[in-house]
Amino acid sequence: MIVAGTTAFLARAWLQAERAAIAAQIGGPKPVAAPAVQVLVARNALRTGQLIKPEDRSAELRRNPNFFPQSAASG
Repeated sequence: MIVAGTTAFLARAWLQAERAAIAAQIGGPKPVAAPAVQVLVARNALRTGQLIKPEDRSAELRRNPNFFPQSAASG
């Protein structure tokens, strides 16, 4: 049983390596640029429990999802 499991594991790893090598030879899928992150920003001060209406928010596109201005890190 252990031999069969080990053989299956090694065969799977070998097949993945072969597929990667073939894909690299024919060009393979092109890397896709990271999509911009859309961040919702409050236009007005929001109170606890307030329902958010379309006029209370705006959307901003961010290329770096780890960057947020200091004003977004309150509370």
